[in-house]
Amino acid sequence: MTSALFKKSDISNDDNHLKKSKSDLESMVQSYFDSFIDSHPNFYEINDLHAVVCQEVEKVLIQKVMKKTNHNQSKAAKVLGLNRNTLRNKLNLYKID
Repeated sequence: MTSALFKKSDISNDDNHLKKSKSDLESMVQSYFDSFIDSHPNFYEINDLHAVVCQEVEKVLIQKVMKKTNHNQSKAAKVLGLNRNTLRNKLNLYKID
């Protein structure tokens, strides 16, 4: 019974940590884009901001996860929630070793 309580507690702590991490990430992103939008002289002339941001964020995220998993594609794909073949395609697209 102690074992079950311990695991439930671990899950609760993981959930709290994830919520805090999401909140921190959201704050950082909001702050960055407030600054970016306010300081960009030709903001209204940008046509593909969403695509550019998504690609750049995805590239950095994949690089960081690959490094953290010691370049183990199976582990990285699981962490990222991607199929391993999809990850491999993205590694090739972004020229990540």
